Amino acid sequence: MATQSLLDEIQQLLDSELCESALQLAELECKPRLHDPHVPIPERLALLRTYSRCHSSLNQHSASLHAITEFVSGPTRAQLSSEDLEQIVRDISDARWALGEHDLCLAQLRQIPRRHRTVRDVARMARCAELVHSSDARDLYKELLVRQPNATEAYAFVHSRGAGAPFDGSTRHDVASITMARTMMRRLEYKAAASELQRLARRHRSNAHVVALHATCLFMLDDVRQSRILYERARALDPMLMHEMGAYSALLMQENDAHAVYALGSQLLRTDQTRPEGWTAMARFLAMTGQTQEALALVWKAQALAPSCAAAYCAEGGIQLLCECPEEAAKMYAKAHALEPTAQTY
Repeated sequence: MATQSLLDEIQQLLDSELCESALQLAELECKPRLHDPHVPIPERLALLRTYSRCHSSLNQHSASLHAITEFVSGPTRAQLSSEDLEQIVRDISDARWALGEHDLCLAQLRQIPRRHRTVRDVARMARCAELVHSSDARDLYKELLVRQPNATEAYAFVHSRGAGAPFDGSTRHDVASITMARTMMRRLEYKAAASELQRLARRHRSNAHVVALHATCLFMLDDVRQSRILYERARALDPMLMHEMGAYSALLMQENDAHAVYALGSQLLRTDQTRPEGWTAMARFLAMTGQTQEALALVWKAQALAPSCAAAYCAEGGIQLLCECPEEAAKMYAKAHALEPTAQTY
């Protein structure tokens, strides 16, 4: 079978969520070609990434990591360009991240020369440094702000540590606008917040965080159709986006779109299992399919990871209602409202 046809067939299986079948085909067809010197390097790299992705789709991240390191540790390494090696470093760091090995993920990404690091590289490094309490977390977030001035999470991290970062006036103005919009949202003034975010979005059309906040405002105003369009636009702009995804999973559950809730939860968990959004989405999916006890277990995990995450308590409120426990549901909605007032918990 031609390489491209094979890759397309495996991708179709993955897209159809037939992950075990995809892995079986990859084991049979991809793995033997990885070390075949007659197969061109670009094809072998494409085969490797597909084979690795099959393992990752089944949460077999250790197997994915082993496949990559075995490939790059052999004689093939001498034939790889510097660009190829940098991409392999990123693939290894993705596996380390998925395994929760944040210190090793950070060390891996440090191998990429500073001038070749992408915004995604720097963002991942900064988050890892924060999680392992590395002293250079602040510097990495500063670097992220230079590359992406509206990275509000980075601004908040640096600002909270009293660093006199050299932010320009436009950055301060944009952060102030987002802060004002969030304040309006907490007051349930969604129309005013949406207008502020819309003005900000005109200046920064590629800022996923702004687009996602705007989507949440529209969701709370019951404009579900436009809200969903904006959430998907935000995810297209930044596939690693986590902010506002708790609200998006609530929207999809309200729309009774179990497949979309599952797809969202799966992607969020692949991105970061240390945050609550993915667990909350998967809890909602299980609740939609009648697995309420399993759903409660996942939403409690989300709450344990982030005790101040209002979306996790809001999700539990909905699940408790499905369990016919209105008193428990009321407690959870009240807790969610105390943490972050929304139209859903009002």
